[in-house]
Amino acid sequence: MARASAPSVSHHAGPGHAVPLDAAGYEPAAGRRLPRIAPYTGVVFFLFGIGTKQQHLGPGETRTCPRCHNTTQWTRMREFKQFTLFFVPVARWKRRQFEACGICGTAVEV
Repeated sequence: MARASAPSVSHHAGPGHAVPLDAAGYEPAAGRRLPRIAPYTGVVFFLFGIGTKQQHLGPGETRTCPRCHNTTQWTRMREFKQFTLFFVPVARWKRRQFEACGICGTAVEV
């Protein structure tokens, strides 16, 4: 024995004043089709980033720069590429240590 299903109703008439819909989803009085609401599909998003980071390790040697020819104390630095997921570092690669000229920025690997 088949059960008769309840007719669909529109909730655009306000609370407590439901308007019945026909089989195609139209309000008989207005003659317009109501949009179907899709079920929640579980939207997921990821916040990620890829970039180069530099860390200052302190003072380096006093040297003469091959580019600007100034003799100054250079800065020792560490540089690496990193991948972050929700601002948390997940992976690091291409690590290198170098000293940089404080005047022109020229780098020499140590």
